[in-house]
Amino acid sequence: MLRIYVREKHVDPDSDPLDHLRLPTVRAQAAVQLLLEQFVEPPVVDPSLATVVLHQTLSVIVERGGAQAANLYRLICAPGPLADLTKADYAELLRGAAAPGVALIEQAPDGTIMLGAQGEWLTSGRDFYAIFESDEEWRLVAGGRLLGTIPLSNVIGVGSIIGFAGRRWRVTAVDDRAKVVEVVSHPAGRLPKFDRLSTEPIHDRLAREMRSVLCGTDIPPYLDREARSLLAEGRAAYAAFDLRHEMLLSSGRDTHVFTWQGTAVNSVLSILFIAAGLECEVNDVGVTVADSDPDEVRAVVKGLQACPPIEDLADFVGNLRLAKYDDYVPEPLLRRLWARRNAATRPEAQQVLQMLRGA
Repeated sequence: MLRIYVREKHVDPDSDPLDHLRLPTVRAQAAVQLLLEQFVEPPVVDPSLATVVLHQTLSVIVERGGAQAANLYRLICAPGPLADLTKADYAELLRGAAAPGVALIEQAPDGTIMLGAQGEWLTSGRDFYAIFESDEEWRLVAGGRLLGTIPLSNVIGVGSIIGFAGRRWRVTAVDDRAKVVEVVSHPAGRLPKFDRLSTEPIHDRLAREMRSVLCGTDIPPYLDREARSLLAEGRAAYAAFDLRHEMLLSSGRDTHVFTWQGTAVNSVLSILFIAAGLECEVNDVGVTVADSDPDEVRAVVKGLQACPPIEDLADFVGNLRLAKYDDYVPEPLLRRLWARRNAATRPEAQQVLQMLRGA
């Protein structure tokens, strides 16, 4: 038996449109439908790829006392689940690990890779072999004053909007190594009433299925009375907002951009909008642009000729060091890996831009 518990907010006429859509209930029904269709989300390249390869490299060196770089790459990366790290990537990773001030490894005259002073210290720690850890807390600082700490797992950049202590804050700088995000209070002040992002990333097909649920008329027999009522509310709101045809919807001083794409595509679009001068954040079914009306968003989108190469957008990503040992990975390599992971989203992002131009 499968039982899904969903939390929904009380809504009133002033509630945010996203709350009126009853997206948690819709998402649950869409997930069940895909389960019945035997859809399984395909594997993706893990963002902790560089951390895992570095961790395995140090582990092999500890086991063997040292090894040649070519042998290390062949043993760890090729062939296998870590093969997405190329030989050139691996060479850059090793150079970064041997750099002055890092000293995780060093190379003997015969080319053998051995542990450096920092590597000896790191690998002797009792928590070295625990590669997985919970989201690290980032410090939020405004005007030199510490506001508090929050976990960050979603992509942000200068211009991203963060909710904290019931208020909106605009990111002005990101110190990836120190895990510090500098912010200023956003003019919009209080947070809108909707919850932005579910705890898990949304796959493209799940997002599209959510829209199909809202467009549909069927009532699955597995829904209880409350779920049926919430589904009816969401469908009524979808029709009232004319979201079958509209992609831009005003919400107070903000604009919701309904892409009906997954988290990966929406994250790339948010970085693209930030690069174009907008302030935004990702939600389950699109992107929310802060302090802009639909006409302003439409004008910015029409000024974008095309989605630029993902490599160019990588320059605007502020929080790349999310995995345990990313602090030891060269930043250019992290940006290149981010771009490579997200390269497949460019056609979808381009399609969304074309649709927005005609909206």
